[in-house]
Amino acid sequence: MKIPQRQKDILFSVIVFCCAFTVNLLIQKIFITQTLVPMIFVFGVFLISLKTHGYYYGIVSAIVSVPILTMLLIFLWKKASYLLLLC
Repeated sequence: MKIPQRQKDILFSVIVFCCAFTVNLLIQKIFITQTLVPMIFVFGVFLISLKTHGYYYGIVSAIVSVPILTMLLIFLWKKASYLLLLC
């Protein structure tokens, strides 16, 4: 059974975003700096644009990565400010 190209592209996009999110969480646990977070999502968008067919998946991944990145940074900022209040 052959999987259509559209399903492969969607699956690849979801896997790349899940990996980028997981790597970001691991980096935040290991390192103190938060400057790597946007670069990893930009790299994920680059991989999706490079490996999928057509412009659609690259554009959608760029649009989707902005809210994910914003939510991740807001969550971390709230957590960091809460920890600073405890000190």
